[in-house]
Amino acid sequence: MKYALTMTPVAMSLEEFFPSSQRGCSYTSLSIRTILVLSTLVVGLTIPFFGLIMALIGSFLSMVVLSSLLVLAISRSTAETEF
Repeated sequence: MKYALTMTPVAMSLEEFFPSSQRGCSYTSLSIRTILVLSTLVVGLTIPFFGLIMALIGSFLSMVVLSSLLVLAISRSTAETEF
């Protein structure tokens, strides 16, 4: 269930790239969703410890983004008190 909820917005955004005449076609939707499932299967089988790699990337990016946002928030609050 979680996989379907995660992949539905991705599939819907990919379906928007097709012309409006093909957008409602069930074959187009079915082929896009099949390709998405097969691509995630290939990534899951070929890259060992993919979850750990994604956790490392997510942690690193969170560290960089959150620290930058905190610096901006602190500098904004000190700039407002100086006026």
